Amino acid sequence: MIAQHPAKGLRDLVREPRNLVRAKSECLSASDWNPCPRYPGARSKSFTIGEYSEGTSCTMFDMLNLPVDMIVTHSFTPINSNLMAGRIKRQKRQMQASQDAALSLMEALDIAADDLEAKRQSFGEHHMVVTLFCDTLEELQTLSAEIVNAAATEGVKMIGERVAAKAHYLSQHPGNQPKRVRASAVTNRNFADFAAFHRTQLGKPAEKTPWGRVVTFLPTPEQSAYRFSYHEQGAPDKEPTSGHTLIMGRPGSGKSVLSAFLMTQARRAGARIFVFDYRLGMEMAVRANGGRYASLNAGQPTGLNPLWTETDARGTAWLSDWLATLLYRADKPLTPAQTNRIQEVVRQNAQASNPALRNWRDFASLFVSTDDGGDLHQRLLEWTEEGRYGWIFGQSLEDTFSLKGDMVGFDLTGILDSEADKERMAVLSYLFRRVEREIEDRRPTIIVIDEAWKALDNAYFAERLSNWLVTARKQNTVAVMMTQYASQLERTRTGKTIVEAVPTQILLPNIRAQPADYAMLNLTEKELDVLLNTGSNSRLALIRDDQGSIVVDADLSALGPNLTILGGMEKGEAFVGADYRDRPDFWRLS
Repeated sequence: MIAQHPAKGLRDLVREPRNLVRAKSECLSASDWNPCPRYPGARSKSFTIGEYSEGTSCTMFDMLNLPVDMIVTHSFTPINSNLMAGRIKRQKRQMQASQDAALSLMEALDIAADDLEAKRQSFGEHHMVVTLFCDTLEELQTLSAEIVNAAATEGVKMIGERVAAKAHYLSQHPGNQPKRVRASAVTNRNFADFAAFHRTQLGKPAEKTPWGRVVTFLPTPEQSAYRFSYHEQGAPDKEPTSGHTLIMGRPGSGKSVLSAFLMTQARRAGARIFVFDYRLGMEMAVRANGGRYASLNAGQPTGLNPLWTETDARGTAWLSDWLATLLYRADKPLTPAQTNRIQEVVRQNAQASNPALRNWRDFASLFVSTDDGGDLHQRLLEWTEEGRYGWIFGQSLEDTFSLKGDMVGFDLTGILDSEADKERMAVLSYLFRRVEREIEDRRPTIIVIDEAWKALDNAYFAERLSNWLVTARKQNTVAVMMTQYASQLERTRTGKTIVEAVPTQILLPNIRAQPADYAMLNLTEKELDVLLNTGSNSRLALIRDDQGSIVVDADLSALGPNLTILGGMEKGEAFVGADYRDRPDFWRLS
């Protein structure tokens, strides 16, 4: 049954000018009809195979994956085995009669006849058409040459004919087999190589992601849409797969803006977001999303107090282990008796009838009676209000640092830039513990960690990061770690763990880098070529995940003024005004 136009008969519909293609020399054009709506005055040209290559492979036409609009069509009509056997015999007789010296061809015909008779393979008429669309004749000519040259590298001669131009174009449509003017006999194996269905990855559909939603769509240079997801393939009704992600790019490459865009898009999936920020890079993006933002500065009270929050059974176990690390000294390790005493005092703190006793001064006083010459007591005094580390935990009784909300960001510049490794470890390890408590509800969560190589490079995380990432995955949480260079990870104690734990990597080009700089990432030659030979102005990004690798167009300029807001910093502040922190709707541009 053929469906007809509601107002016209089939004959009238066919005669409409919009359905008439006009051939002009080797090119096709249309007046009212537009074969490619992206180009108002579209010009197109169709190519077909003039000469086949000596052999075939399933990747031979991957070189047509060019950043242009085109349609590649393959058709295959099976040939009756008896007819094909007769054609092979006839070809052999002709070669023998002409004393053709092509012995290898004769041998190939013998093998083909044997495989055909044994039903190991079949034959069919193959026809291939590549139709290219451009908006100007000049561009069409340039890209036509590129298509021909790309095919030639695989031993295939592509031709565009004047007389048969219209027939080539029309032969792509179903039912137009008589228009195939250059069909040739090939084996079914050849056809499988030709029509290998290779194309740009589409990414994972929503139903194959743990959160049941695609985070965003990113265009590819070939004009396809890539469905981005942090996670490995999974399903909403199963245990969450890992979505930990590494984003790497040198300063100015757009790393922070891209991360801000992705986390903003993830809000559509209901994701809660924590941002461990550096140099206020994502403050404006956090506030534009309705989030809260605070700064933790070295030497200033933080509002943190683990003695107040870690009072249940799991909390006391964590606090005992954490304090043992905090009080550790390489020149004088803790004795078993001191470790046991820490556990006892932590339990006392949790059982205190008066919560006001859960401060570091009273906590330290409980170690006075320890039989160690006052060693533990002296170590604890460093963390009380008057001690050199007192600004971290010793200034507050109640822990006032809130992590409640859909998006929370905190600037850690002063902490990360501190030369005191112990201060950095103390703050970050406790913040991670607080986040760990929050994600126990298994709500979709993203933890963004800027300058991850610096934030996680200490003995505490070196021992625990691997297990922490596993726990985060089980709690439906994604850790997005950002860094500038692979060499930074290589020099850290946690770099190997990070690289092994992240199934998704987003790598931005760096023409100043060397292949050795990416050694720990085990990149392929093609992946290295993208990173080392693509300028940062291209705004391309290489994404590696459980499905392979793909190059996407990470140019976010289409966001217009919103891109400036996502980028924040001085440029963003100049755009929205220095008082934007006092205006929740500062991001509204109208």
